[in-house]
Amino acid sequence: MRFDARAAKQLLPGHHIVVEGCPGLRLEAAALSKTWTYRYKSPVDSRMRQIKIGHWPAMPPSTALLKWQDLKDQRGKGVDPALEKKQKRQAVASVYTVADLVADYVDGHLAVNCKADGARAIAARLNNATASMAQLPAAGVTRRVAFDLIAGQQKSRKS
Repeated sequence: MRFDARAAKQLLPGHHIVVEGCPGLRLEAAALSKTWTYRYKSPVDSRMRQIKIGHWPAMPPSTALLKWQDLKDQRGKGVDPALEKKQKRQAVASVYTVADLVADYVDGHLAVNCKADGARAIAARLNNATASMAQLPAAGVTRRVAFDLIAGQQKSRKS
């Protein structure tokens, strides 16, 4: 691998340097940073893809080379690293949480069926009661947890 740091420093935004001896490894310049990327043809659908490896100079060429080799090995095994990363990101983003459930209930039921002051008060109590589990997947909340939460709200109401 041959990398010229002087040429990297002078790289203009919108341009890139191809690293010799490392097919697909390049340093791309944007307005504020320079990024190591790996461009390759996907083994899954034969489309050109690229994946960000890290920022230069925070990531030296030796580390970029190691990550590039790891990504290249994955591709050699038939895995598309960029597609896999995208699917993981989408899976995380699509989890319906308890906070989402409460927000939907407040917007879809309370706002329609209750007066504004009452809806706000109930929404505040629900948000406080579910704060400890707000980021949990709603599908993971068992019947027992839900009934314990309701029973706790009834006890606090009587006090």
